[in-house]
Amino acid sequence: MKLTRWIKPYIDGKTNGLYKFNKLSGLYFIKEYQRIRYVGKSNSNLYTTFTNHFPTENRNKENQIRHFYDRNNPALRVKFLICPHEKINDLEIYFINKFDPLDNFKDKLYFALKNPYFRKIIKSKLYGYL
Repeated sequence: MKLTRWIKPYIDGKTNGLYKFNKLSGLYFIKEYQRIRYVGKSNSNLYTTFTNHFPTENRNKENQIRHFYDRNNPALRVKFLICPHEKINDLEIYFINKFDPLDNFKDKLYFALKNPYFRKIIKSKLYGYL
């Protein structure tokens, strides 16, 4: 696993060296001032998943269930944790509980569905009801 330093994700509306996270799996932390706003993950492409939080005219908000941020906000910073995709779900839950980010959805069913073991049990119990 590798943890980056805090970086400004956009400078003058353009990504600040984020292409190096293309096709990597891991977590990302978005903070504004000194408060973590969001903890996110990507199993296959950190660059794409992260930049989807910053819509443009070509990448709009339709059909997206996520929080959006202004790429021109000077207070935003991001940090990436590069890790194998097998650990991502557990690490995401751990960091959401640790930092209690303002913009993450926190619900017991959400956390249960993130765990493969609980997801299997919940699906088998709900089979036929959904």
